[in-house]
Amino acid sequence: MGNNCCAGRDLLYKNKLQEFGIEGSKTIRKLLSFTSNDILRFDKAYDENDVQEFVNLCSSTCEIEKLEDRMHPWAADPKTIGALSATQLAILASKENEPHYKDAIREANGIAVFINLLKSHELDRVHAAVVALSFLSVDNVKNCICMFESGALPYLISGMKSNIDGMKAACAQTCRNIFVLDKKYKKEFLKLGGITQLVNLLEL
Repeated sequence: MGNNCCAGRDLLYKNKLQEFGIEGSKTIRKLLSFTSNDILRFDKAYDENDVQEFVNLCSSTCEIEKLEDRMHPWAADPKTIGALSATQLAILASKENEPHYKDAIREANGIAVFINLLKSHELDRVHAAVVALSFLSVDNVKNCICMFESGALPYLISGMKSNIDGMKAACAQTCRNIFVLDKKYKKEFLKLGGITQLVNLLEL
């Protein structure tokens, strides 16, 4: 499942993730403005790379401090532990040399959680979910099948209507990784108006 249409954007994001990883613990701790149960849980999960706990924390509304520098070229910076947890899962999913994280996130019900975040009215949650799903869909058939069966396509196609180019491209990339797998998926993509949105992307 290639991703040439978004290779430049992915490279930019991966470079940023690498920078984030080097000073990760320091940056994370700067975000945590006060002690709360969710912050302590996140801190522990961060130290242990606890995928299940990150998934559990995606619903948290505990606020965090604003970042000094943007974490991502287009996605809104996380404002809560919930969005930060989704972002951390996206970081784990982006690790090319550790593909087991993609399976672990699916097995922890992460895909269903991300699809639920796509329904949010909070941009940081929506954007974090889109980025995570984008990485999870790369070279992982089981994840793509899970996304289709969990009803991701309507929300991803809706995301292709965004006024943010990176958001459009990430949603299109994820849709493509899903619909190439099965004629049924292609028909559903067409039925939901996905082709129209793909054509509109030619203007990017």
